[in-house]
Amino acid sequence: MRAPRSGSLLVGSVAAVFALLTASSLAAQQGAVITGRVTTEQGEPLGGASIVVGNTNLGAVTAANGTYTITIGADAARGQEVVLTARYIGRKPVSRTITIAPGEQEQNFQLASDPLRLDEVVVTGVGEATARKKLSFTVGVVNDSQLHAVPGSSALVALEGKVAAVRL
Repeated sequence: MRAPRSGSLLVGSVAAVFALLTASSLAAQQGAVITGRVTTEQGEPLGGASIVVGNTNLGAVTAANGTYTITIGADAARGQEVVLTARYIGRKPVSRTITIAPGEQEQNFQLASDPLRLDEVVVTGVGEATARKKLSFTVGVVNDSQLHAVPGSSALVALEGKVAAVRL
């Protein structure tokens, strides 16, 4: 009668458990990476759009081809839900609730045009939007006729040189 070979079975089981623990440990140490692309409704890339992870100080600005990458540390990638918002001047912002988990995930945005949202843009040194009438200093104004007179390749380039001391 042959004795069962429990030694090799035990070694195989230990190796499988070790591999499982190692993989789960690596997943726990891995941060989250959110990538994507921001485009117009026609599929044209929106370079310079901002992507912000709500209730954090994390965000990114899209490259000229509309792509972005946000890296979130392993300590923050624990499966919580956050709001990811894409914004661009003259376009309706789009928000999405996502679950942050270790690994990579893709979130693409299409921003629709909204000319009614672009009354005026006030650029200040404060961290949030401020109404023009609440400011305690002079504000330079660039209207649409000035922008159309000398168009730029982007909104930022179009503003350059239109108001004294504005440098981009």
